[in-house]
Amino acid sequence: MPRPTRRQLLEGTAAVTLLGGTASACGARSATDLRGRPIIYFFIDQLRADALGCTGNPVVQSPNIDAIAAQGVLFDRCVTNGPSCRAARATMMTGLHVVDHGVFDNKIMPRPSLQSHVRQLRDVGGYHTMVVGKTHLHDGFGHLGDHVDRLVEWGFTDAVELPDPQQHRLGSAHSDWLTATTPKGQEDKFARWSRYIRQYTWDAVPPDLAPFFLSTEDHLDSFCARTAADVVRSYQGDAPLYLQVNFPGPHKPFDPTSEFAALYDEADPAFPWPILEPPAEPFSPLNELYQGIKLEDWTRQTARALQIAYYGKVSMVDRGVGIVVDALREAGMYDDAWIVVHSDHGELLADHMMTGKVLSYESAIRTPLIIKPPGGVDPWTDLGQVDLMDVVASIVGMAGLDPSGFGDDDLVDRVLEGSGGPRAHHTKTVLFENLGHVGLRRDDIKLGWDLELGQPVELFDLASDPDERTNVVSDPGRRALLDELVDDLRSRRTLPRDNHN
Repeated sequence: MPRPTRRQLLEGTAAVTLLGGTASACGARSATDLRGRPIIYFFIDQLRADALGCTGNPVVQSPNIDAIAAQGVLFDRCVTNGPSCRAARATMMTGLHVVDHGVFDNKIMPRPSLQSHVRQLRDVGGYHTMVVGKTHLHDGFGHLGDHVDRLVEWGFTDAVELPDPQQHRLGSAHSDWLTATTPKGQEDKFARWSRYIRQYTWDAVPPDLAPFFLSTEDHLDSFCARTAADVVRSYQGDAPLYLQVNFPGPHKPFDPTSEFAALYDEADPAFPWPILEPPAEPFSPLNELYQGIKLEDWTRQTARALQIAYYGKVSMVDRGVGIVVDALREAGMYDDAWIVVHSDHGELLADHMMTGKVLSYESAIRTPLIIKPPGGVDPWTDLGQVDLMDVVASIVGMAGLDPSGFGDDDLVDRVLEGSGGPRAHHTKTVLFENLGHVGLRRDDIKLGWDLELGQPVELFDLASDPDERTNVVSDPGRRALLDELVDDLRSRRTLPRDNHN
């Protein structure tokens, strides 16, 4: 069967050993003292880096995530290595670059035969590994509960898998619960939820209103939170717990119930405005194709309504984080646990007149990252650039395992040493990739390379053009910089059909 074209895809769209020796001292505690504790990883789908109160958004209400940040380290510049769901999730599981795990788009299913940080935590670190929520690690059909064996292959001791909302036809623990809690004589709540998703548009009524009447408790993200909280409360094992809480939101549909949409006033002057300008030529091939699918005539009024729907769903997810944190406190686990808050990729949210992710714009590739160690630390913000691969290495390191071969930099010592530590604010160049577009982000410069053309197609100078309104790849005055960046990219990744001279 021929490989799908990029347009079709868009439209569908090492062995590890226990650490030995002595870790560097970190104040009164050492990294060694804190490794092997419970790890709770909140992996939130499609959460922009700037869509939280703690990351500087002046209107978003996210008190529960903000409270975690108040006891941890906020990494101000975290970049995904794959700005689409499956590419990012394959990197999250394996700690590998996209080119190494081969999941270049959402049509390719990740292979559980690849290395898995979860399998290492279970089989080498002795963790009880559990996931609740969206995984996107297989092309399930029927009922997701029938596919737990696939997640066991990846290293999970057990799983309660939930669908992406766009997979509304799949059965799951959520659909079972909706059906079981439907009052007698009423239409099945699962049928109502599925119909709501099928009919959804950005200006849809909230799901709790007529004709759907689906409450906040019926919401997929609320169910994810309650289920994860139940896992925490019921856990009695001797092994430390590694729990991924993979919220399906705030990925589309942006469907908060009325109470969460009402948190936001469209007349609030503090609302940040999207970048309401379409991309200017020259376009990368991927950008041009994406415009054909996603470019819309957003106005200030419609963009504000879109923001309210998205921010409302962010607040719903934040409520869910709070439900799990409450359970951790009740179980006496919160103070003893590593807590990580992260996302697979961002959301354009009408920036450049588009929604979704995929492209190399900042709102699509940057994600929040918060790490709270056991007992917490005095909060500080790390300004160095990190990436998803660093998060994987750090989780392996938190478990007391050698992260070599999984990701890049273990951030554990960096978190504990504080803002004056030798590793604080260390920055790295990040490689990201999907759908034939390879990006390189270094400091305030970003390069884009098209694998089909075999040449650079984007260059953004974020210092002088933070909104990325001008692609300067053809600017002769930037030729020396472009050549330098291309040489850097060549040193990191093979570039077939390299037509750059």
